[in-house]
Amino acid sequence: MTSEDKKSKQLTPSQQICINELLAGNKVIDACKTAKVTRQAYYYWLKDDQQFQDELERQRNEIIDSSMGKLRSLMNKAVNKLEALVNSENEEVARKASNSIIEYSLKWAEAEDVEDRLEEVERLILEKKTYRG
Repeated sequence: MTSEDKKSKQLTPSQQICINELLAGNKVIDACKTAKVTRQAYYYWLKDDQQFQDELERQRNEIIDSSMGKLRSLMNKAVNKLEALVNSENEEVARKASNSIIEYSLKWAEAEDVEDRLEEVERLILEKKTYRG
């Protein structure tokens, strides 16, 4: 099969049903039953059918991107809610909100530290490869 043939090849209805079922959170065995294919067929697609792999990955990434967009859009609202709770008259509510803010701040700082360290390791590896190179 030429690369042109691969580009023009469409997913079969069974492949699309299988992808839809998997993305809906169903188990492989259930997705295969709904798509009326064997698990062996699914694993064959997953291993040897580049178009199936690409489409499954594309649709998964689409869901992740959409979900991340929703989370980003809610971030400001969540922070405002925490801020309001910190100022609550109820001491227990204010304490829990304060603890949450501290916890999230520490996690953020830790993530930034890990990112900085990773960048430094990558820089050193690149430097070493360039020096040897």
